[in-house]
Amino acid sequence: HSTPVLPNIKVAGSSIPAKEVGGDFFAYHTYADGRLGVAVGDVSGKGIPAALLMALALNTFETLVDTYHDQGDLLEACNVSLAPRMMQSRQNAAFLSVVLDGRNYEAQVANAGLIAPLLWRGGQVQYVESFGLPLGAMHGASYTEQVVALQPGDSLLLVSDGIVEA
Repeated sequence: HSTPVLPNIKVAGSSIPAKEVGGDFFAYHTYADGRLGVAVGDVSGKGIPAALLMALALNTFETLVDTYHDQGDLLEACNVSLAPRMMQSRQNAAFLSVVLDGRNYEAQVANAGLIAPLLWRGGQVQYVESFGLPLGAMHGASYTEQVVALQPGDSLLLVSDGIVEA
């Protein structure tokens, strides 16, 4: 990944797979209005089958990301597209979509089964309460966007369960 450079936002990301390929991923999306989208996910399973479904999930996200302003609606659209194939293969994708707006100091967060983001503010850490079923777990799953007001100096930590497994 090339790390985006945006005003009022510092970004860093890393992915270290346990094997040569796997199902954990992250990606950036820069919107035309200057906001930054960050997607973090983990497809169930390991190795090449998980990597192939990860590529499908990420491609679906990238195809739909500019169509939806609300991140919950975006995850619902991704689920509609992915559920038939994922249910057939008995796999799913935990997926977190966050849009950071450095001008308005806010983050839009929608979560489909991934570890909730951690917000570090003034030495205190708390979860950004966000939840939902993983993508592909069932048809018609619903996702809700949370809007988090940010302050200068805040940090958000987004992780897949790979960090817990490590």
